[in-house]
Amino acid sequence: MKGKLKRQITLIVILFILLSSVPVGIFSLMQMNKDKSILTESAETTVKGTLDSMSEGFSGAIKSWLENIALVPAQTMEEKAKYALQKIDVFSQMSGKSAQAQVQKYSDQLNKLVEDYRKVLEGSVSQVAIVKTTGGYSFVYPPRSEYVSDIRTEPWYEEALNNATITFSPPFLNPDTGELEVAMGYPIMEGNNVLGVIGIYMSLDQIAHISELSAVKKDDKYSSFFFLVYIPDDENTKAPVILAYPDKRYVGLPLNLDFLKAYRDRSREMKAKYEKELKLTETDKQQMKQAYDTIKSTPDGSVADISLFGHNLRIKVHSIPGTPWKIVSAINRDIWLQPVQEISASINRTRNFFVIFVIILIVIAAALSYIMLSKIFDPLIELERKILRMGQGDLREDLDYPYNNDIKLIVNAVNEMKNNLKNTIEILRHQKRSD
Repeated sequence: MKGKLKRQITLIVILFILLSSVPVGIFSLMQMNKDKSILTESAETTVKGTLDSMSEGFSGAIKSWLENIALVPAQTMEEKAKYALQKIDVFSQMSGKSAQAQVQKYSDQLNKLVEDYRKVLEGSVSQVAIVKTTGGYSFVYPPRSEYVSDIRTEPWYEEALNNATITFSPPFLNPDTGELEVAMGYPIMEGNNVLGVIGIYMSLDQIAHISELSAVKKDDKYSSFFFLVYIPDDENTKAPVILAYPDKRYVGLPLNLDFLKAYRDRSREMKAKYEKELKLTETDKQQMKQAYDTIKSTPDGSVADISLFGHNLRIKVHSIPGTPWKIVSAINRDIWLQPVQEISASINRTRNFFVIFVIILIVIAAALSYIMLSKIFDPLIELERKILRMGQGDLREDLDYPYNNDIKLIVNAVNEMKNNLKNTIEILRHQKRSD
């Protein structure tokens, strides 16, 4: 009976510890989780607001850059070139020195036009061209090298001519400049007819420079920046390519690395160059492909998460109207959400510590309770055993209790009663023998 009571009291002590400590711990963890949720929500709100502001600013900057170095100059050139092209068209069908002189006159005007605009835009564009759709007339400044025999074979020309709309080429290596460039083809229209096409060659280095200047770094990592992606209309012959990135090593990098004509006859050379210099792993290549699929499928103004070049990014995507380009504003989530991650880790550590603490507390409490109750109940169990023997007539042993308390008084009284009883029995036995 005493052993059962001892176990019951031990369980009561453990239950008391649990009821007194666990609710406090649970309340503390709930409060920390609440604070974590508030901080997470605040961080996410900050990220969203920053991303919205970045996206608006970057989109405006790139659109302004594109207009100033390509669209506005092309529109201005169109007005001046249309009249000269019409005159060349007329006089080239005539014979005689006078007609030839007129053709030369208007050709000189077009040569002067492309030369002037190239000099004005120097640093932003490498070459400016006007190509007449008939007669083999082309006006390029600076003059082209021999690597292209006929500028009318350029993709920007063919697409602008066939579609009668502004077109943008995939990135290519310009042998004249040695730089990665894109070309814009701008049709010169006379009614529904295309008189000619204006070509403006833009250096990717200039766009990358804008991206580099606008990027924010923390601990040698980009925390916020933008990059530009070329979205091809035919992925079988053209690769999706990074047009601009703050780290210029990635400028011109195809996002799937499985391309055919993105760099034309230099495709193999470029692929080998990037894979060798950047030392891209299979994980990098897979992330690039997944990032492109996400960027391509994300609606304008929408937010998505991607991994690219080892960084977890939250992005906002915007198309640039009239171009196959998408501008991607990016925030490095590893940096921006680091405080939340640290608090989450701290809460996890606190929770684990609390669980371990409660387990240790229960073990210690159970051990101490058992030891203390053993000191209390073991003498009582021994008393119970001796009292039962007394009840059976064994009066040889005195009762013993190690502690001086009320139980000790009772034990002494029982011993005195036992001794008196023993003496009485001896007297009665003596009388019986005397009789």
